[in-house]
Amino acid sequence: MSKKTKRLVGILAATVLVVALCIAGFVMATAPGDDPVCYTHGDVNGDGKVNKDDAIYLLYASFPGLETEFPMNQDGEMDNNDKVNKDDAIYLLYASVPGNEQDFPLKGEVHSYYDPTWGWDETAGIENITAKVTFKCGCSPDGHEVNAVITVVSETAPTCVTAGSRVLSAKATFDGKEYTTAENKTVVLPATGQHALNEASCTVDLACANCDYKVAAPGHSMALQSTTSASCTADGVEIHKCANENCTYTEEVTLTKLGHTLTYLEGHDAEKTNCTFVKQYECTVCHNVFDGTAEADTYTKHAYVTKLTKEVTCCADGEMTTACEKCGAVKSKETMPRDESKHVWNDGDTSTLGKIVFSCQQSGCTATKEEVVAVQGKVNATNLSADTGVNLGNKTSVAMDQKALDTIGGGEITISVGQTNKADITGLTAEKAAQIPTDTVYDFNLTDKSGNPVSDFGGGKITITLPYKLQTGDDINSIDIWYIDGEGQTRRVDEGASYSNGYVTFQTDHFSYYTVTRLTPVERCARLGNHIEVQQQKAATCTEDGYNMTVCQRCGEVISKEIYQKTGHSYTDSHKAATCTEAGLLTRTCGCGHVVTKTIPALGHDKKPDTVNTVAATCNAAGKSVEACSRCDYTAEEPLAQLEHNYEKSTEKSVAVTCSAAGYDVHVCTLCGDEQRKNDTAPLGHSFVEKKDGWKWTDNTTAVVTLECENDTSHTKELTAVVTKNDDKSQNTSCLGSGSIVYEAAVSYNGKTYTDVNEITVEAPGHKPGTAWESSATQHYHLCTVCGEKQGAEAHPWNDGTVTKEPTCKDAGSKTVKCTVCSYEKTQSIPATGEHNFENGVCTGCGIVENDCRHLPINKSLVDVEALGLCDQAAF
Repeated sequence: MSKKTKRLVGILAATVLVVALCIAGFVMATAPGDDPVCYTHGDVNGDGKVNKDDAIYLLYASFPGLETEFPMNQDGEMDNNDKVNKDDAIYLLYASVPGNEQDFPLKGEVHSYYDPTWGWDETAGIENITAKVTFKCGCSPDGHEVNAVITVVSETAPTCVTAGSRVLSAKATFDGKEYTTAENKTVVLPATGQHALNEASCTVDLACANCDYKVAAPGHSMALQSTTSASCTADGVEIHKCANENCTYTEEVTLTKLGHTLTYLEGHDAEKTNCTFVKQYECTVCHNVFDGTAEADTYTKHAYVTKLTKEVTCCADGEMTTACEKCGAVKSKETMPRDESKHVWNDGDTSTLGKIVFSCQQSGCTATKEEVVAVQGKVNATNLSADTGVNLGNKTSVAMDQKALDTIGGGEITISVGQTNKADITGLTAEKAAQIPTDTVYDFNLTDKSGNPVSDFGGGKITITLPYKLQTGDDINSIDIWYIDGEGQTRRVDEGASYSNGYVTFQTDHFSYYTVTRLTPVERCARLGNHIEVQQQKAATCTEDGYNMTVCQRCGEVISKEIYQKTGHSYTDSHKAATCTEAGLLTRTCGCGHVVTKTIPALGHDKKPDTVNTVAATCNAAGKSVEACSRCDYTAEEPLAQLEHNYEKSTEKSVAVTCSAAGYDVHVCTLCGDEQRKNDTAPLGHSFVEKKDGWKWTDNTTAVVTLECENDTSHTKELTAVVTKNDDKSQNTSCLGSGSIVYEAAVSYNGKTYTDVNEITVEAPGHKPGTAWESSATQHYHLCTVCGEKQGAEAHPWNDGTVTKEPTCKDAGSKTVKCTVCSYEKTQSIPATGEHNFENGVCTGCGIVENDCRHLPINKSLVDVEALGLCDQAAF
């Protein structure tokens, strides 16, 4: 036993006596509560004091049977022998005697801690998990936090698709004692997702050597690389190459030759032989021109002309033959009945003076006719009657009806016909000249008995006969008469003309230039008043319009035309369907033989999520994403890495700390529901602060402030403050500025002073302007008698002023003006007059000599002053 203990034995009896004496008046100390506390070492009965009462309590507690009434306090072990017994009571009793502090020291504060709280931190990742343990006692709300040492208890390695796990334990030392986690921490190790994969390709599946992971070969993804277009006569080719990386696979797709797409070149039929034509077609693709090959494409087209092949006479029938003028093919022959008026006259008998007698040369015909011969152009007018006629030579003759004769009067007249070459007619176009079959143009002239020329016969009719010999190619129905005016313009004779046996006869109402002409087909149709209508038909095809036309065979005019729209190709389709990896082919064939082909690109895989075989990743296991083609058996898998827990604080499950109760946070994984308890917090205790809007003033001199607890605002405390007036911060009023009185309040609580200020505004009285005027250079005003500020400032109204210096021609003058209100004065300048006052030829103002200078306004930058001889006073 120690020295101190031996000394205690000597007083044991006294101690027992003291206990006996005191026990009757001993007030039993309350047992410590269930919660950990913080107290002073030696205060065994928990009354906040260390004295003999604690020694007596401890001594009494050492008696068997009293454990319930006097529970042994953990602080009762006083002499450091790891036992709590009567020796500790004696030690404590002796320590309570004054003077024994050195031999029997009390041990100071003793902490009683809560059960340690373990916390794991995974925010830095699985490989950097840390752990801490927190020890809290009643006198230290923040507690004591100790970093723990983590030990790996066991580990299961993850695989490609399966998560592994790691079991952790934590250990920490505090206050000389070692603590270990009651439960181990299990950490999920996500699946690596790193397969041992083979070298896959478009046709070789991707597979893991260590698990059943497999991705079906995607097949080639073909992309067009180049195209050689098909032509009408040659196949084309498309080169497709797999677009997947490191794949060199190529395919060639033949583009079937297009064949010619022909369209009829209307109006471009080719004449292969006389009158044999073949239709021409142009390919719309290559634009080459081809002869038609269908039976209907070759046809015969004659250029029929109807000609008089045997003239009608008085005694014999004639013949009209319609034949092709190119090949001579005869279309028809028409007999023209003989006409008793169509005689074949001889050259005439001139044996009778002044007359020509013509006889018909037809066998068996005895017909004759007489014509008066003009002698040197002169003839009696009566000989021009229609019954006789006048021969003008060269087989030309003229006869008139009575109206025409009446126009020229009786007596001897002069009549003649001249012949002019058509090339000499001014204004006659080459086109019109080509229609005149001979070179001769006839010029008829007549002078009456008085010697007056007559060309207009008052509407009377003149019958003129001209000689004309049928020429090769002539059609008697196309022979007509033109008259030509002075400007070379041609016009058909209104009455028309008729041909018979070497003569053309026509009627007119005036004399002019006349000539035989051949009518064009259009002119001939106009003369006859009808067309030779023929039907032309063509059926519509796939590529060409058809038609049904009525055309004049003579002039070519389209009388009517109905168009049948081309039908377009009517295709029959055949397909080779495209697949995900192979191109397809569409072949379209028309009944006309036209074929069109079109390559249909490979479809590519129609990838859609495979919800049946897809496995979602969770916090505890990896997953996989599976896609499958909706058209073929292609599938593809992608590993989904195991998820990390996503902890979020749960407001429902967490317990908020209060002033008097402990709290903690509960974090719940939003993915799997796993819970973790964190941030255990001891009761906060009260922490009073000034409440917002907590000051209340009464009558400006009484102030109360309300404090509220930061940890629980329902806990409040009211404090009455001391109020003082602060003259330094108070402000006096001015004329326009209000003043103020400042009261300050202050109160202290728990070592902190709370203050507030109450400022009372005093309204301004306003300015008090004086009666005297004050002036500046521009204004007059009054001054406030209180603050001296300007009041009612106004601009000076000036009078006309008094001249103090008269202006001259070059110098300004001056005058004094005065304000009509405040009498303030100032000097103003009067501009120079610019007008000279000459006396004896000299200006009295500036000395300029009269008339020695023009004083012209000039621009020095543009005019040479010296050259002009101007003086320096020129008006610049």
